[in-house]
Amino acid sequence: MNIIEIKDISVNYGNVKALDRVSISIKKGTFIGVIGPNGGGKTTLIKVLLGLIKPTTGEFHIHSDKPIGYVPQFNNFEKKFPITVCKVILMGSMSDKKNIFHKYTKEDKEKSLKVMTLMGIEDLSERLISQLSGGQMQKVLIARALMTDPDILILDEPTASIDSQSRTDIYNLFNDLKGKKTIILISHDIGSISSYIDSIACLNVQLYFHENGNLTEETISKAYGCPVDIIAHGVPHRVLPEHLKGGHNHD
Repeated sequence: MNIIEIKDISVNYGNVKALDRVSISIKKGTFIGVIGPNGGGKTTLIKVLLGLIKPTTGEFHIHSDKPIGYVPQFNNFEKKFPITVCKVILMGSMSDKKNIFHKYTKEDKEKSLKVMTLMGIEDLSERLISQLSGGQMQKVLIARALMTDPDILILDEPTASIDSQSRTDIYNLFNDLKGKKTIILISHDIGSISSYIDSIACLNVQLYFHENGNLTEETISKAYGCPVDIIAHGVPHRVLPEHLKGGHNHD
């Protein structure tokens, strides 16, 4: 069953085309990586899926009644705000109908403890977020996104600028969630994600889909428009057949 179906989506910002006829179908429970250069349309694609912007042309369908779990880059989060880890995570249970003065239920608090335990941060519950490391903060944001038990989890560079142990912990968590949730991970960390993902999409205005998750220098260079060793920092990649350009199901 496809949980996300995107068909011929284009997005224009004035005369600038951010996405050009992007098509992809994503099967429920799969782990897909999305890579591409800065300005290639990754953020725009996220905004379309989250309903923050409407595509200029094309359509998409999300076959889930639950909110999408979204994890932004932690460096876009105001870490000096005086709030505890527990309260940040509890915010993930708020709906549009709840206001800032909403009182959390016993069930909300029990669920927050459950996701903190899953992330291995239950001992940080009452710590201010300003006292957290980058890796700890990213785990907090993932825990917040899991509070609604989403069917779809979208993560924007979740391991950027964090320590290697936290990176390993987070990828192992995603590996455990794979099959239970559909995970879409935006990343520049090609070498690290390649051993975890089911499939990979190269996005540079147009989308190139690799169903088995493997990459070649030729296909990476085509997506980025520059030598692969500059993008990949010398990390070797497994070999993959030619790009399947847009419009192919991930079945």
